[in-house]
Amino acid sequence: MSLTSNPGLCLTSAPADASNVAWLVLAACDATDPKQIWTWKFEGIAPDRERASQISNSVGCIDQYLQLSDIGTPLNAYPCSGATNQAFFYDWDEQTIGNEWSAVCAGIGPCD
Repeated sequence: MSLTSNPGLCLTSAPADASNVAWLVLAACDATDPKQIWTWKFEGIAPDRERASQISNSVGCIDQYLQLSDIGTPLNAYPCSGATNQAFFYDWDEQTIGNEWSAVCAGIGPCD
């Protein structure tokens, strides 16, 4: 996944820290870097609104770490758990990554 305004920069995971948190950063695109190869798993929305959607790489799933309204919401790659804070999807029309449950969007502009 590259930055729309600068396609030479791609979303990547920094090395994980002692608590298994790997912050998401922008780095020069490298198609051979497994930390830049993302997979979108989407199995739809069940009647009970359980979502089986995630975006992951070799490090883990995109994860909404915690809500800090004054500076935004940090996103990281964390071992996949299936929790709602990892229910991210890619919106092809808006070209944004968003979380179905919290409406947090990675990128500039609102998550509609």
